[in-house]
Amino acid sequence: MKYYLFVVSALWCLVEGYRVNVNSIDDSTHREGNPLILTPYILDGKISEGRKAARVEPFVDGVESYSGFLTVNASSNGNLFFWYFPAENAPKTAPVMIWLQGGPGGSSMLGLFFEHGPLQLKNDLHLIKRPTRWSQNIHMIYIDNPFGAGFSFTDPAGIAKTERQISENLYQGLLQFFQLFPELSGNDFFVAGESYAGKYVPALADRIHRGNPDAVTKINMKGLAIGDGVVDPMPSSDRVAGEGENDVFAIVKLLNRYLRRDDVQEQIHVNGMPFEALNNYILATVDYFDRDTKVTPWVEELLNHYNVLYYHGKDDPILNYTETVKFAEKLVWNGFEKYRSAKWTEWTVEGADAGNLRTGGNLTVLLVNNARHMVPIFQPERALAMINNFVKGEPLM
Repeated sequence: MKYYLFVVSALWCLVEGYRVNVNSIDDSTHREGNPLILTPYILDGKISEGRKAARVEPFVDGVESYSGFLTVNASSNGNLFFWYFPAENAPKTAPVMIWLQGGPGGSSMLGLFFEHGPLQLKNDLHLIKRPTRWSQNIHMIYIDNPFGAGFSFTDPAGIAKTERQISENLYQGLLQFFQLFPELSGNDFFVAGESYAGKYVPALADRIHRGNPDAVTKINMKGLAIGDGVVDPMPSSDRVAGEGENDVFAIVKLLNRYLRRDDVQEQIHVNGMPFEALNNYILATVDYFDRDTKVTPWVEELLNHYNVLYYHGKDDPILNYTETVKFAEKLVWNGFEKYRSAKWTEWTVEGADAGNLRTGGNLTVLLVNNARHMVPIFQPERALAMINNFVKGEPLM
């Protein structure tokens, strides 16, 4: 049996012959033609100037957004790229969510442009406003993670190899984000992601949970959501693509074409930075150092304090939903008996059979009908209904 983290990612890297993307820039300040580094504004207390610099000229009417880089490891010039879309409805009280793509080495711009972001990229490289955008009711933060994924960059010495390093970088990035947008710091906060982010999400949530008691900037975390995620034990498979590769190959190629355009890069303040939708170097590095990291201890502790949602496409050809079901059944926390005694029920959306649901003691597992890897691509309306109910703390039924 051969081991795969994200089969499609590995194959695509071989096909495209991606170069290693651990590029760095020499200047940490923002001048015309350079990437926008926002950390100096934050350190100097120039918050209004930083926000003004980060504002993105709208690609589509009615879509407000901000983007730039946050220096989270100054010693290695480690910078995370983020793109933030404020909630359209009730922004003062709307929850905040960070979205993390899998891979490892996948850009979170995949989730933005093809799953649930307000900007939907079409095959002819034009954008439309997505009808099922999660940012209608949620402040959405898309962060390229770890260094080397998407636009995020570092000097070679700063490449993050373990979940502890990756989560620390993300945590430092979030602290800076909430300094830049302090009006959001008291809002409910959720960590979400998919695929290999089945590790990123609980690792970051654990770092927030441990950091909050002594932090000046406290993050009001309420829960975490993981889609089609890796769990313990990591899966093995003899299938090296099969049905799965076409779901990802086309959108990776399309996204690379779009986000490498000079006009687009100027508009989002990255100005000449290389972009990798899936980075094979990061895939190989994190795989080697991180494959044996167990998420069970983090998830069990987090379940004592926060709501946790695992959702999975029933037709996922890359990571089988049965692994998620078995993983959830074995978890032990102060509400595990409620979960184990709960029955599977039908999940309906607008009166239609949409999947199966099991919930108890802060844990919900949702299996989505007619969905593969990256559920929102295949069931956008149902994914929107799911996430809206989850962040409101309402039953998914």
